[in-house]
Amino acid sequence: MAEYPDDIHQYAALSTHTSFRIFDLLPGADGDPISCVLRHVDWDDAPEYEAMSYAWGDPTARAPIIVDGNRLDVTVNLHTGLRHLRFKERPRALWVDAIW
Repeated sequence: MAEYPDDIHQYAALSTHTSFRIFDLLPGADGDPISCVLRHVDWDDAPEYEAMSYAWGDPTARAPIIVDGNRLDVTVNLHTGLRHLRFKERPRALWVDAIW
């Protein structure tokens, strides 16, 4: 079973009222933990990204991912979706409402 950090992810405040978070889903093989980095971007200079909603399934069923080297528990359905969307060889930029 994959190892996850003990430290819980803490969100940093957004710098401006036009900032938002992009979730860079890091590449990995099927059995690898889901890992990502968050970056703050501005609406005026937003990179290309895809949007994903998590608002489905049992909100109490949770699974861990790694965000900026720390643990973040997300819904099992979001975890499953990220596993299916993850590329094996390159990052994938996402806006995820559960993580925004």
